[in-house]
Amino acid sequence: MCRLFTLVSMLILALTAPSAVLPGAARQSDFEILETEAADQAIELSRLETNGEYGTLYDQMHLDSQAIIPPQVVSGWYADEFAPRQPDVITAVTDVQIIPWTWTLNDKSYPETAEITFEQPFGDEIVTDTIHLVKERGMWRWFYGVSLDSVNTVIERYAPEYPPVTGDPATATVTDDGSIPWGLDTVTTAALTPELLAAALPDEFAGNTLRAEPGAEPVEERPYAFATQSVTYRYTETDDPTMTSAGINLSELPAEMSVSGALEEVRSGPTSTITDGDLLVENVTVQDIGATVLFMLVIQSGGDVVGDVPFLIWGAADGESLYTASARDIAHLRVLAEAIADNVLADSGAIRA
Repeated sequence: MCRLFTLVSMLILALTAPSAVLPGAARQSDFEILETEAADQAIELSRLETNGEYGTLYDQMHLDSQAIIPPQVVSGWYADEFAPRQPDVITAVTDVQIIPWTWTLNDKSYPETAEITFEQPFGDEIVTDTIHLVKERGMWRWFYGVSLDSVNTVIERYAPEYPPVTGDPATATVTDDGSIPWGLDTVTTAALTPELLAAALPDEFAGNTLRAEPGAEPVEERPYAFATQSVTYRYTETDDPTMTSAGINLSELPAEMSVSGALEEVRSGPTSTITDGDLLVENVTVQDIGATVLFMLVIQSGGDVVGDVPFLIWGAADGESLYTASARDIAHLRVLAEAIADNVLADSGAIRA
């Protein structure tokens, strides 16, 4: 009896002690932490806006938004439309809620979105506004644009070579089921040979022009040492043919190497330059999700001159080749990938669902 009383007493003390936290209270505390982080980030974003740090502001945009909005739209609009209003840093965050929210530009739902209402000075006026932030890769990130019409207007003004936004959910950076984005899941099979993919490369896309067809690269110049054959196609800026702006590498694998093994080698092999900070999304392990197309989406620094460069590396799970696409930013990488997917389907007489 004494032992039972002791255990009951300990339980009562544990539940009533100041440090005890009930499950409901813990959940509330978690939300409070998220809300505080999101509010702080909203203030930081307003500081970047105010200081004209548009490159950093773009870098902190959500990837799904970067996949749709090219950086020159952000820098151009903020410089011409936002800065003349004499903005200052947010002075008060009046409300923060974690809610489900759908971005109208890609029709994608984000279940835990921070909806932040704030007050921000513009000259002598205090403006009340709302921003939606979604946590991605450890940071609360923002979205540019609230309507297709307004976004397409600024795209036409600041990036006229770039295609208009259609509102197609395929423009989301990564689908929720972990499949490769931008329509490539519909065309990447073991039957997609390097020859067929090369034939599907667009001659032009978003202000970029395909160079003359190259020959096979010498062994010492191949990006992947394990490749038995490697060809790289490069794009240059249409207005400046001396500037390389995108590229596609087609690498054939040795008989003993699978696409999964090749991606693992690229990710963590002895010669890999990819770090955990570079890796955005991957589904390399077939057993995890049963994917038929394996891929990695990576951003690596190209130095002060080139800046960050996105790479999409992919192949059919049962294929014999590895494909790598790169471009100046995520937005142009998406357009290139979608053009390849559309051309593969057109060449086969199929239509994307």
